[in-house]
Amino acid sequence: MGQRNPSPGQGSVLPPRAVLRSSIEGALEELRGPQHRAAVLSASRAAGGRSLVLSAVQEGRPVPKDEHPALAADVLDRARKELDRLPPDPIAVAGFVNTDDIALSLVLTRISEKHAAAPPRPGVLKDITGVKRYELLDPGWWGSLANRLVHKRAGFISHSSPEDFRVEIAEDRLSLALVGDWGTGLPSSQAIAGHMTALNPAFTIHLGDVYYSGTTGEVKSRFLPDWPAGAIGTFAINSNHEMYAGGEGYFGITLKQEPFRLQKASYFCLSTPGWQIIGLDSAYEASDLLYQKGRLSEAQIGWLKAQLAEGARRGQRSIVLTHHNPLPAGEGAPDESLLNQMIEAANPNPFDFWYWAHEHVAARFAPYGAPGRQFLGRCVGHGGVPYAPETAGGKKGGGVVEWTETEPAGDPDEPRRAKNGFVSLVLDSATRKAEEAFIDEFGVQKKSGSF
Repeated sequence: MGQRNPSPGQGSVLPPRAVLRSSIEGALEELRGPQHRAAVLSASRAAGGRSLVLSAVQEGRPVPKDEHPALAADVLDRARKELDRLPPDPIAVAGFVNTDDIALSLVLTRISEKHAAAPPRPGVLKDITGVKRYELLDPGWWGSLANRLVHKRAGFISHSSPEDFRVEIAEDRLSLALVGDWGTGLPSSQAIAGHMTALNPAFTIHLGDVYYSGTTGEVKSRFLPDWPAGAIGTFAINSNHEMYAGGEGYFGITLKQEPFRLQKASYFCLSTPGWQIIGLDSAYEASDLLYQKGRLSEAQIGWLKAQLAEGARRGQRSIVLTHHNPLPAGEGAPDESLLNQMIEAANPNPFDFWYWAHEHVAARFAPYGAPGRQFLGRCVGHGGVPYAPETAGGKKGGGVVEWTETEPAGDPDEPRRAKNGFVSLVLDSATRKAEEAFIDEFGVQKKSGSF
């Protein structure tokens, strides 16, 4: 997992937006044409006018082969609508499309993977205008959509006892590097990997998101080749984008790699004499079925309570990690369900820090919560996705952003883009102090403190 230069097919380059929309419309026109019209209409009537994507996911039912064209049509229609909802002039690098929509992500995955597999030729991005070039009409792809959305979701790995997935680390002073939304394959993500490696942390932790859908191919091309493993080990959090492909890349590939040997499931606890770092899976049981809002299963909540209780017994300070963000750093709304789950699980043993990603921004929050049970929140979702800077101050849900990255990256292709980056942590067991530093994609320390 060392550094290397991106290969021509590895990056996230996609066709211009107008071409992408034209490709989707062309595929929809054929799916609604004479060859497939009867099957599409029949399946739509059977769904009672509901979205086939939503009904299939909600019911957890396998999608019969004769309904695959209708499912594909529904996915493409949702993707087109989401594409139209995006800002008319979004911040973008190398054609990367910033979206959290499951339908558009799956379409982008299909297009980018087929583009990567195609022989390069001059002007290919401008020349491609036909829908069949991207094989949006391939019945094999329709079948993979059905598998990924419903009945071939990777199996969840659960604990048998509260001691499971707890890793004891003897070091009194432990160094960590955390980054979220890093799996883009873009140059800024690769630069961040280099700076993480230069720090030589004991552990590196990815807070989730391999774009666009966490497929096996995307994990192998945009995550594993350049991911910087720590000196002792590395961990990865499950996320919404990983689950768009049913978790196939995350559970089937990432967690089986040798650098991840200490991670036995999608949740874990690293325990030192004075600290514990508790990684949680907020994606697998996401509350909205399409993985936008985080949720923990009851079994995982029970395990979390046991870890917090054990930490309190040992006199440890606790850090929790999720992919989903409970509080917004921008104009969004809080994830009240996940926030309430975590606050209830932390009674009577509160945690001290909560690091998350999902929102593409770097932010340090003021203490949040009731007196005596406050935590320090941190958003580390700026690991590679191009984003516009936010502003500090009060946010919806009562969170207060004390600091956020506001400096432009100086990108000649996208001057509006803010700097990507990661967080370095050094945890001292003797003093129970955490030394924290936000570091940008150029290796410059931006905001630091001791807590």
